[in-house]
Amino acid sequence: MSDHRRTLARGFGTQTLTVHGHAYAMKTPSGHLVVKLSTTRVSGLLRGGIGRPFILRGRRIPQWLALTHLHHHAWANLAAEAQAYVADQVRSPADRYGPLDAD
Repeated sequence: MSDHRRTLARGFGTQTLTVHGHAYAMKTPSGHLVVKLSTTRVSGLLRGGIGRPFILRGRRIPQWLALTHLHHHAWANLAAEAQAYVADQVRSPADRYGPLDAD
């Protein structure tokens, strides 16, 4: 796996894994793992019975999938998939502006 500069931050009121400053996974206070994937991928997983929609303040967030402990076997793979998805969606500052230590 390539280095996407993963970090742990706070977001959505909980600890969040980020890549280049953008969230891709978080564990909720209720113990669910929530991952960010394409809307199409989330819909397919939901149709397949994996996870449930992520609801925030009464609103469904279409690119986020909540995984309960019943799907813990899929957590690592889906977190890695989410990291790759978000990394592909954003570019690091070095990618946009060149190395930070360049003169």
